[in-house]
Amino acid sequence: MSLVQIKLPEAEPEPTGHPVDALLACHARIREFTDLSARLASSHADPESARSAAAAVRQYFALALPLHEADEDLSIAPRLRALQPPDTVLQALDLVARQHPDIDRVIGRMMPLWEAIEADGAKLPALAEQLSKATERLSMIWTPHLSLEEAEVFPAIRALLTPEALEAVRAEMAERRRPGSAEGQ
Repeated sequence: MSLVQIKLPEAEPEPTGHPVDALLACHARIREFTDLSARLASSHADPESARSAAAAVRQYFALALPLHEADEDLSIAPRLRALQPPDTVLQALDLVARQHPDIDRVIGRMMPLWEAIEADGAKLPALAEQLSKATERLSMIWTPHLSLEEAEVFPAIRALLTPEALEAVRAEMAERRRPGSAEGQ
């Protein structure tokens, strides 16, 4: 059984440009960190690599994911709803909003696993099966959730929001990530 090091995803940059591009970049990081959790669970990583990977996953889902959800729930959804978009967009907004608490609950149950491995990377073998099953459940939720947003919500953002609304969304997203802001702490 060889020990391996686990490559960590890049850190999240501040949103710039079109808000949909920033949201898509967040989706890519969500997939990367979910994949990192799966790779961690199935690896024979040395304790320090396991600790670093668990810390990165825990930190991403504890800090960046709530900001992303706020972007969608506070900046995007109200603006789209106000424009009375097609029913398919309204249904997608309703469904993804209902899914956010489910996602948060699954991640909340995973936090102690990542925290335990972060505290002591040698605990990975004892927690690997539990982490693997939880990550599989998370992936089963993410796949349709992210796909629905990308298929229905993101095109509606591009098609319906005015340049002024898009700039307001971008500014709100950046403010959430500003150090010292209420949400960026």
